[in-house]
Amino acid sequence: MPAGCQALLLPFPQLLSFLIPALIPGPFQDVFLDHSTFAPPPARFEAGTPAIGEAIGLGAAVDYLQGLGMQNVHAFEKELGRCVNQLTGTNQSLSH
Repeated sequence: MPAGCQALLLPFPQLLSFLIPALIPGPFQDVFLDHSTFAPPPARFEAGTPAIGEAIGLGAAVDYLQGLGMQNVHAFEKELGRCVNQLTGTNQSLSH
């Protein structure tokens, strides 16, 4: 069974209250015969036991990259791409 951790970055977090859970709804606030209300965000998007280990790993990865400095990571990726292009005899961008 696949496991993972995702992050949703929204420039306007207030938009989360307008999103409804799809396919597998998260926790309900109230359930009636004719309608249901969902828990407020972000709890409404939790479909079960959270991936705690994956969330810790994601946080550690973000901390690591921030410690390196994202400008340094970008410079390294550009140099890596240059080396790959040189070794393979191509001159194509690896990112678009």
